[in-house]
Amino acid sequence: MDTSEVKKFIQELIGQEDLICLGDIAEIRRPHRRQGTGKNLGAYEYPIDYSKLKEWALTDMQVQRYDIIIHNGFIKSVYMVDEEPYEPIYHKEQDVVLRPNGKVQPEYICLFLNSQTGQEMLSCFTRASIGPTLTAHQIRELYIPRPTLSEKEYRKTFEIEHHYQLDIDAYNELIAKWNEEENQSIASLFNTECLDKVLEKKSELFSEMVRQDIEELRACFKAKAYKATLIMAGSILEAILIDWLNDMSGKNYFEEDFQPEDRKGYKEKATLKDYINAVKYIEYPRWMDGAEMAHDIRDKRNLVHAKLGIYSDDINEETCLMVIDYLERVIKTRQERMYFRYDKRKIENFRRL
Repeated sequence: MDTSEVKKFIQELIGQEDLICLGDIAEIRRPHRRQGTGKNLGAYEYPIDYSKLKEWALTDMQVQRYDIIIHNGFIKSVYMVDEEPYEPIYHKEQDVVLRPNGKVQPEYICLFLNSQTGQEMLSCFTRASIGPTLTAHQIRELYIPRPTLSEKEYRKTFEIEHHYQLDIDAYNELIAKWNEEENQSIASLFNTECLDKVLEKKSELFSEMVRQDIEELRACFKAKAYKATLIMAGSILEAILIDWLNDMSGKNYFEEDFQPEDRKGYKEKATLKDYINAVKYIEYPRWMDGAEMAHDIRDKRNLVHAKLGIYSDDINEETCLMVIDYLERVIKTRQERMYFRYDKRKIENFRRL
């Protein structure tokens, strides 16, 4: 949805939602100046860079973990302290500080306030569009929807958004647990926005991992290790397709087996051929050429066989060049489809083919 559609959607539902008043879930106030000076939290980044802390006017609010800071009262600039400071640091008197009381997870509050959904919803409770600075009293009277997912999921989303070092399994586990709800509530609209951000960050990580794998593949090729090149190309292709199917289905097939049914109704653990056909079926008709290239890669990988590999003349420089070219094309199409939303019914239909 674009901004106008989001705002209209929120305005239609706001009277039907089970909302929470910020003033009920957090102490909200501006710090007051005291005599003397103290170290001031002025660089809002993760983790805290203690070398950037400067002596400034002392205030009566010392920084604590999970404090949510609205910089200068500007609701579009929200930061959550995500560590317990190991030396005294003080909030600036220009900021508004939300100190959650434990009723609602701090990460959820911070994520929602920073989201497009949150910005549009909060603007409904102010006379003008969010942009001017707000007082602590005004912020106390703002409302947010109740969280609908677990604290673990919002925590992981927070970590991903703020560039914590997480492996690809953490992304896949999180994506697999998000329910692709129809946007019939403000909370589900926010959840979908969170999912989009997670997919965006995953795309960055995915691209870097694939780049490293391709460099290693090319190193094998340059060393004229043609069998190793074909085996590695097949492994990279399979990992890409499993990851693709994960995003399509909302499951994590790195952790559980994908088991399509055969014509007699029997289920078996999927092979590379099954993964190719699954993506081809769900992406139909877009990925027809990509599927053909993927099957060509699979066929060439299968040349490296205890019997076939010894005698095959096809395991050579030309074959490997073709496989690398096809693999890079498949990777490109995967990246182009990273954010597309899929119909889960097509996944279930494929299982019964």
